[in-house]
Order: sequence, then structure tokens, then C-alpha cells
Amino acid sequence: MPRITITKVITAAQVAQAIAKAKKSQLKACDREAACLADLGKLVGATHVIDGEVGGLGESKVVYLGATDVASAKEL
Repeated sequence: MPRITITKVITAAQVAQAIAKAKKSQLKACDREAACLADLGKLVGATHVIDGEVGGLGESKVVYLGATDVASAKEL
């Protein structure tokens, strides 16, 4: 598995601002699609996009995380 070094974290508010400024509202709902996440990463100047969701399973919580390489638009 490739090693990822985080050099800058972009907040959700910064992402929302970039989406609004670029008038690309379709990027608000990528639904974990690598191509969409790569477009979002390009918009904010990222090399990788970390995405995730939280779900419940009874009393337990399940966290799903993924990483997408922006240049290749492929999930790592």
C-alpha cells in the first residue's frame, strides 16, 4: 500500500467555497466516485482526496474511509 504524507488539510468550508466559486455544484455529492473526487481534488489543488462516511449498525458505528489519487483518478 502506498504511503501518503499529508502536508496540508483543506477544510470542508474551504471545499464548499471552492465549489461555489467554480459553480460546480455537482461536486457536492460525489458518492465516493473516484472521478468526481479527483475533479474535486483538482479544484482545490490536492494530490489526494480522503473521503468517508459514518453508518450505524445497531449500537455500533461503522466508519468507511477511502483515498483517491487525484492525478490518476483511482481509489488507493
